Amino acid sequence: MIEGLQSYGLLILRLIFAGALIAHALPKLGRKKERILDAMRAKGIPGPVTLIVGYFELAAGLLIAIGLGVQ
Repeated sequence: MIEGLQSYGLLILRLIFAGALIAHALPKLGRKKERILDAMRAKGIPGPVTLIVGYFELAAGLLIAIGLGVQ
């Protein structure tokens, strides 16, 4: 019985992880973008790098959610 539920458990974990990535990326790309860019610049991280990371996080979250690379 547990073996049959393993695939559902992995699906739930994959969706939680994808949701976390997407939730972490949205403030970098949304309404709070300027505040986050200012905070990153204060730490010495250039603004374009922060935006690129945000886009990568969003893309990775979406690809994980749809199951790209999952066997």
